[in-house]
Amino acid sequence: MRMAVVVSCLCCFSCVSIRMTREAEMPAGDPNPQAEEAYALLLERHTAEKTLLDGFNTHAVVAATLEQAEFAKARIERTGALRAWPAEKIQTEWAQESQRLEGVTEFFVGLQAASRSHNDLDVRDSIWQLSLRVGEEVYFPNSIRRVGRSTLDMRSLYPHMGLAWVGYRVQFPVVLTPPFRVSFVMASVLGKAEFFYSTLQGPMETRVSP
Repeated sequence: MRMAVVVSCLCCFSCVSIRMTREAEMPAGDPNPQAEEAYALLLERHTAEKTLLDGFNTHAVVAATLEQAEFAKARIERTGALRAWPAEKIQTEWAQESQRLEGVTEFFVGLQAASRSHNDLDVRDSIWQLSLRVGEEVYFPNSIRRVGRSTLDMRSLYPHMGLAWVGYRVQFPVVLTPPFRVSFVMASVLGKAEFFYSTLQGPMETRVSP
Protein backbone atom coordinates (compact mmCIF):
# COMPACT_ATOMS: atom_id res chain seq x y z
CA MET A 1 0.00 0.00 0.00
CA ARG A 2 2.81 2.38 0.96
CA MET A 3 4.63 1.60 -2.30
CA ALA A 4 1.46 2.37 -4.27
CA VAL A 5 1.22 5.78 -2.59
CA VAL A 6 4.86 6.54 -3.41
CA VAL A 7 4.39 5.54 -7.05
CA SER A 8 1.24 7.64 -7.24
CA CYS A 9 3.08 10.68 -5.87
CA LEU A 10 5.95 10.20 -8.30
CA CYS A 11 3.52 10.03 -11.20
CA CYS A 12 1.90 13.28 -10.06
CA PHE A 13 5.25 15.04 -9.84
CA SER A 14 6.18 13.67 -13.28
CA CYS A 15 3.01 15.10 -14.82
CA VAL A 16 3.65 18.49 -13.25
CA SER A 17 7.24 18.49 -14.52
CA ILE A 18 6.19 17.68 -18.08
CA ARG A 19 3.49 20.36 -18.06
CA MET A 20 5.77 23.02 -16.61
CA THR A 21 8.33 22.63 -19.39
CA ARG A 22 5.70 24.12 -21.67
CA GLU A 23 3.32 26.11 -19.47
CA ALA A 24 5.87 28.36 -17.83
CA GLU A 25 4.94 31.20 -15.52
CA MET A 26 3.79 34.09 -17.67
CA PRO A 27 4.00 37.83 -16.97
CA ALA A 28 0.82 39.81 -16.47
CA GLY A 29 1.19 41.37 -19.92
CA ASP A 30 0.23 44.76 -21.31
CA PRO A 31 -2.67 46.38 -19.39
CA ASN A 32 -4.00 47.58 -22.75
CA PRO A 33 -6.07 44.64 -24.14
CA GLN A 34 -6.01 45.99 -27.70
CA ALA A 35 -2.21 46.36 -27.66
CA GLU A 36 -1.89 42.88 -26.17
CA GLU A 37 -4.04 41.35 -28.90
CA ALA A 38 -2.26 43.27 -31.66
CA TYR A 39 1.15 42.06 -30.46
CA ALA A 40 -0.07 38.47 -30.16
CA LEU A 41 -1.38 38.50 -33.74
CA LEU A 42 1.84 40.05 -35.07
CA LEU A 43 3.95 37.49 -33.22
CA GLU A 44 1.83 34.66 -34.62
CA ARG A 45 2.25 35.95 -38.18
CA HIS A 46 6.05 36.06 -37.80
CA THR A 47 6.53 32.76 -35.91
CA ALA A 48 6.49 29.13 -37.02
CA GLU A 49 6.93 26.08 -34.80
CA LYS A 50 7.58 22.39 -35.34
CA THR A 51 8.01 19.30 -33.18
CA LEU A 52 10.57 16.73 -34.31
CA LEU A 53 9.31 13.26 -33.48
CA ASP A 54 10.60 9.69 -33.66
CA GLY A 55 7.44 7.65 -33.31
CA PHE A 56 5.94 8.81 -30.02
CA ASN A 57 9.26 10.24 -28.77
CA THR A 58 9.88 13.97 -29.01
CA HIS A 59 13.45 14.82 -30.00
CA ALA A 60 13.02 18.59 -30.07
CA VAL A 61 10.58 21.45 -30.40
CA VAL A 62 11.69 24.44 -32.47
CA ALA A 63 10.11 27.85 -32.96
CA ALA A 64 11.54 30.61 -35.17
CA THR A 65 10.40 34.25 -35.27
CA LEU A 66 11.43 36.38 -38.24
CA GLU A 67 12.58 39.72 -36.83
CA GLN A 68 11.50 41.97 -39.68
CA ALA A 69 11.19 45.69 -38.90
CA GLU A 70 7.43 45.53 -38.30
CA PHE A 71 7.76 42.90 -35.60
CA ALA A 72 11.05 44.13 -34.12
CA LYS A 73 9.57 47.62 -33.62
CA ALA A 74 6.48 46.13 -31.97
CA ARG A 75 8.76 44.09 -29.69
CA ILE A 76 10.61 47.22 -28.55
CA GLU A 77 7.32 49.06 -27.99
CA ARG A 78 5.96 46.14 -25.95
CA THR A 79 9.09 46.06 -23.81
CA GLY A 80 8.69 49.80 -23.26
CA ALA A 81 5.04 49.42 -22.28
CA LEU A 82 5.79 46.61 -19.82
CA ARG A 83 8.65 48.58 -18.24
CA ALA A 84 6.88 51.95 -18.32
CA TRP A 85 9.55 53.59 -20.47
CA PRO A 86 8.95 57.18 -21.59
CA ALA A 87 8.37 57.72 -25.30
CA GLU A 88 11.87 59.15 -25.72
CA LYS A 89 13.52 55.99 -24.42
CA ILE A 90 11.37 53.79 -26.67
CA GLN A 91 12.47 55.85 -29.66
CA THR A 92 16.12 55.61 -28.60
CA GLU A 93 15.91 51.84 -28.08
CA TRP A 94 14.26 51.37 -31.46
CA ALA A 95 16.92 53.49 -33.19
CA GLN A 96 19.62 51.29 -31.64
CA GLU A 97 17.77 48.09 -32.50
CA SER A 98 17.11 49.09 -36.11
CA GLN A 99 20.81 49.89 -36.46
CA ARG A 100 21.72 46.47 -35.01
CA LEU A 101 19.48 44.75 -37.56
CA GLU A 102 20.72 46.81 -40.49
CA GLY A 103 22.11 44.73 -43.36
CA VAL A 104 21.07 41.35 -41.92
CA THR A 105 18.07 39.06 -41.54
CA GLU A 106 17.57 37.84 -37.98
CA PHE A 107 15.52 35.06 -36.43
CA PHE A 108 14.80 34.56 -32.76
CA VAL A 109 14.96 30.79 -32.36
CA GLY A 110 13.56 28.94 -29.38
CA LEU A 111 14.70 25.34 -28.93
CA GLN A 112 13.78 22.63 -26.47
CA ALA A 113 15.67 19.37 -26.97
CA ALA A 114 15.18 16.08 -25.16
CA SER A 115 18.94 15.98 -24.53
CA ARG A 116 20.60 19.10 -23.17
CA SER A 117 23.67 18.40 -25.31
CA HIS A 118 21.52 18.83 -28.42
CA ASN A 119 20.59 22.39 -27.46
CA ASP A 120 23.81 23.76 -28.90
CA LEU A 121 23.11 26.04 -31.87
CA ASP A 122 25.93 28.42 -30.94
CA VAL A 123 28.81 25.93 -30.74
CA ARG A 124 31.14 25.20 -33.67
CA ASP A 125 30.45 21.45 -33.78
CA SER A 126 26.69 21.76 -33.20
CA ILE A 127 24.57 18.89 -34.46
CA TRP A 128 22.38 21.50 -36.19
CA GLN A 129 22.94 23.02 -39.63
CA LEU A 130 21.07 26.28 -40.16
CA SER A 131 20.43 27.89 -43.53
CA LEU A 132 18.24 30.51 -45.17
CA ARG A 133 17.01 29.94 -48.71
CA VAL A 134 16.12 33.04 -50.72
CA GLY A 135 15.16 32.10 -54.27
CA GLU A 136 18.06 30.08 -55.67
CA GLU A 137 20.52 31.39 -53.07
CA VAL A 138 21.41 29.61 -49.82
CA TYR A 139 22.88 31.61 -46.94
CA PHE A 140 24.49 30.37 -43.74
CA PRO A 141 24.52 32.27 -40.43
CA ASN A 142 27.21 34.87 -39.88
CA SER A 143 26.21 35.11 -36.22
CA ILE A 144 24.49 32.82 -33.71
CA ARG A 145 24.16 34.26 -30.22
CA ARG A 146 22.81 32.28 -27.31
CA VAL A 147 20.42 34.53 -25.36
CA GLY A 148 19.98 31.93 -22.62
CA ARG A 149 17.38 29.85 -20.83
CA SER A 150 13.79 30.99 -20.91
CA THR A 151 13.08 33.78 -18.43
CA LEU A 152 10.02 35.77 -17.46
CA ASP A 153 11.26 38.70 -19.57
CA MET A 154 11.81 36.41 -22.56
CA ARG A 155 8.33 34.91 -22.25
CA SER A 156 6.78 38.38 -22.11
CA LEU A 157 7.96 38.76 -25.72
CA TYR A 158 7.88 35.13 -26.89
CA PRO A 159 5.17 33.42 -24.78
CA HIS A 160 5.58 30.07 -26.58
CA MET A 161 8.91 29.61 -24.77
CA GLY A 162 8.67 27.00 -21.99
CA LEU A 163 10.87 26.69 -18.91
CA ALA A 164 13.26 24.20 -20.56
CA TRP A 165 13.66 26.23 -23.75
CA VAL A 166 16.77 28.14 -24.81
CA GLY A 167 16.66 31.28 -26.94
CA TYR A 168 19.09 32.23 -29.72
CA ARG A 169 19.45 35.16 -32.11
CA VAL A 170 20.50 33.91 -35.55
CA GLN A 171 21.62 36.37 -38.23
CA PHE A 172 22.13 35.84 -41.96
CA PRO A 173 24.11 38.19 -44.25
CA VAL A 174 21.18 39.14 -46.50
CA VAL A 175 18.44 41.76 -46.45
CA LEU A 176 14.86 40.73 -47.24
CA THR A 177 12.95 43.33 -49.21
CA PRO A 178 9.18 42.76 -49.55
CA PRO A 179 7.64 41.07 -51.35
CA PHE A 180 9.60 37.90 -50.57
CA ARG A 181 9.22 34.20 -49.89
CA VAL A 182 12.02 32.49 -47.98
CA SER A 183 12.60 29.31 -46.01
CA PHE A 184 14.59 28.92 -42.82
CA VAL A 185 15.94 25.40 -42.34
CA MET A 186 17.23 23.66 -39.21
CA ALA A 187 18.52 20.16 -39.97
CA SER A 188 20.23 17.51 -37.85
CA VAL A 189 20.26 13.77 -37.17
CA LEU A 190 17.18 14.46 -35.01
CA GLY A 191 15.20 15.62 -38.03
CA LYS A 192 14.55 18.70 -40.14
CA ALA A 193 12.41 21.74 -39.50
CA GLU A 194 11.72 23.99 -42.48
CA PHE A 195 9.81 27.22 -41.96
CA PHE A 196 8.43 29.34 -44.80
CA TYR A 197 7.86 33.10 -44.52
CA SER A 198 6.11 35.05 -47.25
CA THR A 199 4.82 38.55 -47.96
CA LEU A 200 3.79 37.75 -51.55
CA GLN A 201 0.09 38.02 -50.69
CA GLY A 202 0.41 41.07 -48.42
CA PRO A 203 0.91 40.64 -44.63
CA MET A 204 3.47 38.14 -43.39
CA GLU A 205 2.40 34.52 -43.62
CA THR A 206 4.18 31.49 -42.16
CA ARG A 207 4.05 27.83 -43.05
CA VAL A 208 5.83 24.69 -41.82
CA SER A 209 6.97 21.81 -44.02
CA PRO A 210 5.25 18.44 -43.39
